[in-house]
Amino acid sequence: MEDYECIRVPFSVAAEDKTVNNKDGNALLAFLQSMGSMPWLTYLLDNAITVKSFKDYRPASHMYDVSFHFYLDPKKATVYWIKYAQ
Repeated sequence: MEDYECIRVPFSVAAEDKTVNNKDGNALLAFLQSMGSMPWLTYLLDNAITVKSFKDYRPASHMYDVSFHFYLDPKKATVYWIKYAQ
């Protein structure tokens, strides 16, 4: 994804959460259910070329750390940073 800018969004979810913990676990579904319709998230979902997620289990906290990578056209990414970055 050389020509796109990646915006990374971290998220943590309990290991017991069935949306992440099963064979077909979907961390994005858990993330969307917990975040609702936040304007910045709507913008990322509407403008992302692709979304990838990476999860890492943390046994001490019994949680998954999930990192979502939203790949956007550089111009769309710039608009995102101007409108939503704090």
